[in-house]
Amino acid sequence: MTTRLLEGALVAIVAVAALGVLPLPSTPVEDEARRDQEIGEPVTFINGSTRLSGSLLSPAGPGPHPAFVAIQGSGDASYRDAWSLEFFPFWKDIAEFLVDRGYAVLLFDKPGVNASTGDWRRQSFHDRAEEVLSAVRYLAARDDIDASRRPGRRTGGDCPPPPAR
Repeated sequence: MTTRLLEGALVAIVAVAALGVLPLPSTPVEDEARRDQEIGEPVTFINGSTRLSGSLLSPAGPGPHPAFVAIQGSGDASYRDAWSLEFFPFWKDIAEFLVDRGYAVLLFDKPGVNASTGDWRRQSFHDRAEEVLSAVRYLAARDDIDASRRPGRRTGGDCPPPPAR
């Protein structure tokens, strides 16, 4: 029964795509333009020898604001993909929801994605956790962030929550 249900869902998705209801994959030129668009305040922070780039979305009004660090899941996807019509707006929806409620949100690309240096494919879980700690330290050093309030959110299971410090 479950297999038949899954096969039916797959056929429905393929049929919808064939009818043009779902957008076709973008071209490399479109991908480049989408990934270059400005989202919030462009930021860069360092983790060891890796430069991580991302965006800080902040609520209107004076800070300091509590902040979330959003951790991209597995693969070479960028949080920037969520601002494209071709992708599910997961990070966009979450970031906008939090910003509307007074939180700042730091989104960053893992090593080797967009302007972040390094190679995410050669990382351990410990390396990913260290990136998160570097992001938290970056936020804590900013005057517009309330470093005493630091919730977080991640996707997938590829990055364990960082140890409390």
